[in-house]
Amino acid sequence: MTETLLVIADTFELGAALVRLIRFGLASQFEGYHLTYENHALFLSRELLEHSSLILLELFRRYPSGIRAEGAVVAEKLAERGARFLIFSFESRGNDIDIPAYWDLACTESLRDRILRCVGRNIDFRAHARSLKREFEPWLPVPAGHS
Repeated sequence: MTETLLVIADTFELGAALVRLIRFGLASQFEGYHLTYENHALFLSRELLEHSSLILLELFRRYPSGIRAEGAVVAEKLAERGARFLIFSFESRGNDIDIPAYWDLACTESLRDRILRCVGRNIDFRAHARSLKREFEPWLPVPAGHS
Protein backbone atom coordinates (compact mmCIF):
# COMPACT_ATOMS: atom_id res chain seq x y z
CA MET A 1 0.00 0.00 0.00
CA THR A 2 1.29 3.45 -0.89
CA GLU A 3 1.33 6.02 1.90
CA THR A 4 0.59 9.70 1.28
CA LEU A 5 2.73 12.49 2.66
CA LEU A 6 1.62 16.09 2.60
CA VAL A 7 4.21 18.83 2.99
CA ILE A 8 3.14 22.28 4.21
CA ALA A 9 6.01 24.73 3.90
CA ASP A 10 6.64 28.45 3.84
CA THR A 11 7.46 28.46 0.12
CA PHE A 12 6.21 26.54 -2.90
CA GLU A 13 9.80 25.75 -3.89
CA LEU A 14 10.71 24.11 -0.58
CA GLY A 15 7.52 22.04 -0.56
CA ALA A 16 8.15 20.83 -4.10
CA ALA A 17 11.79 20.01 -3.34
CA LEU A 18 10.85 17.98 -0.26
CA VAL A 19 8.25 16.03 -2.20
CA ARG A 20 10.92 15.19 -4.80
CA LEU A 21 13.37 14.12 -2.07
CA ILE A 22 10.73 11.99 -0.39
CA ARG A 23 9.91 10.28 -3.70
CA PHE A 24 13.62 9.65 -4.26
CA GLY A 25 14.49 8.56 -0.71
CA LEU A 26 11.43 6.47 -0.02
CA ALA A 27 10.87 5.22 -3.56
CA SER A 28 7.40 3.90 -4.33
CA GLN A 29 6.48 3.61 -0.64
CA PHE A 30 5.10 7.18 -0.57
CA GLU A 31 3.37 9.63 -2.83
CA GLY A 32 3.66 13.29 -1.93
CA TYR A 33 1.78 16.56 -2.23
CA HIS A 34 2.62 20.02 -1.02
CA LEU A 35 0.96 23.26 0.01
CA THR A 36 2.24 26.54 1.39
CA TYR A 37 1.19 28.11 4.66
CA GLU A 38 -0.30 30.93 2.62
CA ASN A 39 -2.75 28.63 0.83
CA HIS A 40 -3.15 25.59 3.09
CA ALA A 41 -6.37 26.85 4.71
CA LEU A 42 -7.97 26.98 1.24
CA PHE A 43 -6.79 23.62 -0.05
CA LEU A 44 -6.47 21.34 2.98
CA SER A 45 -9.75 19.51 2.56
CA ARG A 46 -11.12 16.89 4.91
CA GLU A 47 -10.47 14.27 2.21
CA LEU A 48 -6.81 15.28 1.81
CA LEU A 49 -6.34 15.34 5.57
CA GLU A 50 -7.89 11.87 5.97
CA HIS A 51 -5.90 10.51 3.01
CA SER A 52 -2.54 11.79 4.35
CA SER A 53 -0.51 9.26 6.31
CA LEU A 54 1.73 12.04 7.62
CA ILE A 55 1.81 15.82 7.29
CA LEU A 56 5.26 17.41 7.28
CA LEU A 57 5.20 20.97 8.57
CA GLU A 58 8.02 23.46 8.19
CA LEU A 59 8.62 24.94 11.63
CA PHE A 60 9.02 28.59 10.68
CA ARG A 61 7.01 30.84 8.41
CA ARG A 62 8.70 34.06 7.37
CA TYR A 63 6.77 37.32 7.35
CA PRO A 64 8.20 40.69 6.23
CA SER A 65 8.31 41.81 9.86
CA GLY A 66 9.55 38.57 11.48
CA ILE A 67 9.14 34.83 11.84
CA ARG A 68 6.53 32.65 13.50
CA ALA A 69 6.61 29.01 14.57
CA GLU A 70 3.66 28.35 12.26
CA GLY A 71 4.35 24.62 12.22
CA ALA A 72 3.76 24.37 15.98
CA VAL A 73 0.45 26.23 15.68
CA VAL A 74 -0.80 24.17 12.73
CA ALA A 75 0.40 20.91 14.33
CA GLU A 76 -1.83 21.46 17.33
CA LYS A 77 -4.88 22.00 15.10
CA LEU A 78 -4.05 18.92 13.02
CA ALA A 79 -3.49 16.75 16.09
CA GLU A 80 -6.91 17.76 17.43
CA ARG A 81 -8.35 16.36 14.19
CA GLY A 82 -6.44 13.09 14.60
CA ALA A 83 -3.75 13.77 12.00
CA ARG A 84 -0.17 12.58 12.22
CA PHE A 85 2.48 15.26 11.72
CA LEU A 86 6.22 15.82 11.70
CA ILE A 87 7.60 19.31 12.17
CA PHE A 88 10.88 19.83 10.33
CA SER A 89 13.38 22.65 10.49
CA PHE A 90 16.69 23.45 8.89
CA GLU A 91 17.87 24.85 12.22
CA SER A 92 20.08 22.75 14.51
CA ARG A 93 18.37 22.22 17.86
CA GLY A 94 17.47 18.53 17.53
CA ASN A 95 19.81 17.34 20.24
CA ASP A 96 17.92 19.56 22.71
CA ILE A 97 14.43 18.48 21.62
CA ASP A 98 13.56 14.85 22.25
CA ILE A 99 10.16 14.73 20.58
CA PRO A 100 9.51 12.09 17.88
CA ALA A 101 7.26 14.51 15.93
CA TYR A 102 10.16 16.98 15.45
CA TRP A 103 13.22 16.77 13.20
CA ASP A 104 16.00 19.19 12.36
CA LEU A 105 19.57 19.11 11.06
CA ALA A 106 21.07 18.26 14.47
CA CYS A 107 19.01 15.09 14.89
CA THR A 108 21.05 11.92 14.77
CA GLU A 109 18.18 10.15 12.99
CA SER A 110 17.75 10.86 9.27
CA LEU A 111 14.63 12.63 8.03
CA ARG A 112 13.75 9.45 6.14
CA ASP A 113 13.89 7.34 9.30
CA ARG A 114 11.95 9.90 11.32
CA ILE A 115 9.21 9.92 8.68
CA LEU A 116 9.01 6.12 8.79
CA ARG A 117 8.88 6.21 12.60
CA CYS A 118 6.02 8.74 12.62
CA VAL A 119 4.04 6.75 10.08
CA GLY A 120 4.72 3.33 11.56
CA ARG A 121 4.31 3.81 15.30
CA ASN A 122 1.52 4.69 17.66
CA ILE A 123 2.57 8.19 18.81
CA ASP A 124 0.61 10.63 20.97
CA PHE A 125 0.63 13.49 18.48
CA ARG A 126 -1.57 15.69 20.68
CA ALA A 127 0.96 15.55 23.51
CA HIS A 128 3.81 16.24 21.09
CA ALA A 129 1.96 19.24 19.64
CA ARG A 130 1.55 20.72 23.13
CA SER A 131 5.23 20.10 23.92
CA LEU A 132 6.35 21.72 20.67
CA LYS A 133 4.20 24.79 21.31
CA ARG A 134 5.89 25.17 24.71
CA GLU A 135 9.33 24.64 23.15
CA PHE A 136 8.77 27.34 20.53
CA GLU A 137 6.58 29.68 22.57
CA PRO A 138 8.76 32.77 21.91
CA TRP A 139 7.99 32.39 18.18
CA LEU A 140 4.23 31.77 18.41
CA PRO A 141 2.88 35.35 18.16
CA VAL A 142 2.01 36.59 14.69
CA PRO A 143 4.57 39.26 13.71
CA ALA A 144 3.38 42.86 13.85
CA GLY A 145 1.30 43.98 10.88
CA HIS A 146 -0.07 40.50 10.08
CA SER A 147 -3.18 38.64 11.15
